[in-house]
Amino acid sequence: MGDAATVFFRELADSGYQPLLRRAEGSIRFELDSDAGTASWLVTISHGVPAVSRRKGRADCVVRAEQALFNRLVTGEANMMAAMLRGQVTTTQERPELLVLFQRFMRARQHRRSRDAAPGDVAGRTAGGGVAR
Repeated sequence: MGDAATVFFRELADSGYQPLLRRAEGSIRFELDSDAGTASWLVTISHGVPAVSRRKGRADCVVRAEQALFNRLVTGEANMMAAMLRGQVTTTQERPELLVLFQRFMRARQHRRSRDAAPGDVAGRTAGGGVAR
């Protein structure tokens, strides 16, 4: 299926209207560095509807990070704000509010995924923790 970043951007492209992004108008380009080079993802948000492309066009906000770190960011294993404070994620500051709204969206998505995840090790167990027979 691909790395977590690719999956994230594909799902975002197919997601349609996102209420948490309803106030966002503009574009964010994500520059993800790896040994293979730099992958660019351009996210344009209009009235809560994100569009995603791989072009390197002009953006209101540019975010740069290591691909491996970004994979951990989109899965919730790492925190965007903490990574920014450590200098692991850099950003241009022309439109920082876009990044703040997008970070809220990512956090809500992670929370929703963890809440909706099928708890495989819990299914089929009794209240006492034993396996139902």
